[in-house]
Amino acid sequence: MPEPLDWLPDGTPYSQRFQDRYHSDGNFGLDQARDVFMRGCDLPQAWANQPQWRILETGFGLGLSFLVAWQAWRADPARPNILHFISCEAWPVSAADLLRAAPAELEPLARELHDQLWGLLAGVHRLSFDGAACCSPYI
Repeated sequence: MPEPLDWLPDGTPYSQRFQDRYHSDGNFGLDQARDVFMRGCDLPQAWANQPQWRILETGFGLGLSFLVAWQAWRADPARPNILHFISCEAWPVSAADLLRAAPAELEPLARELHDQLWGLLAGVHRLSFDGAACCSPYI
């Protein structure tokens, strides 16, 4: 069963379980994901010209780090041929909430993710995108 979300009046998703917002800025968390996650991991510079790259994230949340990494990977001419994004999530949100929370510029990618996030049960799931050989997140 998906983790229920509340939606604050400003449109920010909120977790009753943790009494916390999912992101702290007014840009749907996009600036935060780019500053903290991408720059914090030195991406895309770190994966440049590598044959493949793996990212391990604890807490998939609303999938924003994955979506930002996937967007950067797609746009990078020096990207690795394969991107594995491995994530653990104890309380996954619904596919509908993930799509609702996505920033407009990431909506096409969020829709692709949404379309595979149905009927998830406890356990390991492999989701494949961009021909399976290119971007294979695990949640």
